[in-house]
Amino acid sequence: MKTEERQSYSIPAFILCEGPDRLPEGAGEQFLEKRGVKFLDKKKGDLHLLEIEIPKDWVVEEDYPTSQILLIDNQGQRLARINFKAGITLVLKRFKIERQEADGRLFFQVSDFGRPVHSTSPTAILEDRYEQHNAEYTPRKSAEQWLAKQYPDWQNRFE
Repeated sequence: MKTEERQSYSIPAFILCEGPDRLPEGAGEQFLEKRGVKFLDKKKGDLHLLEIEIPKDWVVEEDYPTSQILLIDNQGQRLARINFKAGITLVLKRFKIERQEADGRLFFQVSDFGRPVHSTSPTAILEDRYEQHNAEYTPRKSAEQWLAKQYPDWQNRFE
């Protein structure tokens, strides 16, 4: 029987899931286990850290702008953001719709575990904040409709 080679790491034991929705306790751990993380015991002498094992072909990468660590699987999907200063492991949502600006124009970008997969058509940025807020509604809705068509279950964070 061949055993899979794995890497060992310590992560903050406080595991949250990204987003405003309230999820059952343990949902983040269950998602990471389903993806291939093996949870071991708490780190000896430190109740705030967990020992984990991940597949050898996964990457643990420093995210320089935030001074945090990204846990990336073998498909390039960003699964978690690890912040040792705050003592938090944040399980990331699969799909995000983010407002972007470039060359004085606005668009919304859809990402799948951190990889851009779709962008809306750029629109002008308006000076009036109220008008701008209203103008952003249509491209944001367009991004949501694209997601609903491509990934009907897109709002289920763990699929």
